[in-house]
Amino acid sequence: MKEEIMEIALKRGFLIPSNEIYGQVSGFYEYGSIGTPMKRKIERAWREIFLYRDGNYEIETVTVLPEPVLRASGHLANFGDPLVECKGCKKRFRADTLVADHLQGEAKKGGEHEKRMKEHLSRLAGMKPDEMSAKISEFGIKCPECKGALAEVGWFNLMFSTNIGPIDGNPGYLRPETAQGIFTSFPRVFRAHGGKLPIGIGQAGRSFRNEISPRQGLLRLREFTQMELEYFFNPDKPKHPKFSEVSGSKLRILTRETQISGKEEEAEMTAGDAVAKGIIPNEIMAYFLVRESEFYEKMGVPRDKFRFRHMLKEETPHYSGGNFDLEVSTSYGWIETIGTAYRTDFDLKSHQEASKQDLTVFIEEEK
Repeated sequence: MKEEIMEIALKRGFLIPSNEIYGQVSGFYEYGSIGTPMKRKIERAWREIFLYRDGNYEIETVTVLPEPVLRASGHLANFGDPLVECKGCKKRFRADTLVADHLQGEAKKGGEHEKRMKEHLSRLAGMKPDEMSAKISEFGIKCPECKGALAEVGWFNLMFSTNIGPIDGNPGYLRPETAQGIFTSFPRVFRAHGGKLPIGIGQAGRSFRNEISPRQGLLRLREFTQMELEYFFNPDKPKHPKFSEVSGSKLRILTRETQISGKEEEAEMTAGDAVAKGIIPNEIMAYFLVRESEFYEKMGVPRDKFRFRHMLKEETPHYSGGNFDLEVSTSYGWIETIGTAYRTDFDLKSHQEASKQDLTVFIEEEK
């Protein structure tokens, strides 16, 4: 089915393989005469729900970032995937994908063996390269191409690098996400709009990730469009002014406890109950999860085909105080399409320390 859908998308002008006449480079697709207006409609709907309705602001930032920005954000050290090379044919693969594929194949054998394989899968996220090398050795995993032995797992940074200007030694990178431009622009946007919290700042634009092995159609592309919103608020008052409008709305959540138990049974609960039980860290995150659910239903995704998976502690990004992935059930399985993170003050604090610029704001108490 997935091959048929992609074939239709190509034939009818939804998609165009990039630079096809020269032999397509994987991970790059262009939108055709049908796909382009469809993409624009999705972007307009996103702006309506996440920007205009709540009075949030939109900016447009550059796609090339100097190295100090990404060192401060943690991307230089942390933004990558585990990479393993075959000793025989020299082809390279994502190590976690190889291990996951092996474990999932073994789990299909059923019984107690299935339970053990799922336990190994639950611990795969967040593994260090040396731990992944041990798993490859433990399970006897070989090269999927030539069945040769695999080398030790290394680390591959996913950012495209360049040099800014004609003189060497001024490295830059194509941005791996749209968020960092929002954080570095925060002081000016904050002052330009009255200097009051809370304030939402969003943008839609291109991001770039040098994926090890792009696959699955439009998933994990090397160049793609992101629509992102950062919401800045007083950490002592993690409340959303419109939370009462959505507190009774139901969300389908795959909790951490359920995942640890090896099950995939989503629990349906209201946003208010999820906050009260401590599953969602605060009202603000719960508010946006409801809006994401509303957005997907408006885009035609059936409610029973998507869920919010609470990321396990060991796979939660370095900057986050809690993450939920909106996952969609597809012919490829459950695929993450939105990441919602409670980033705390990590980004602003990191950029303040690295730039030596004061990014704090004065909060005037209400009388």
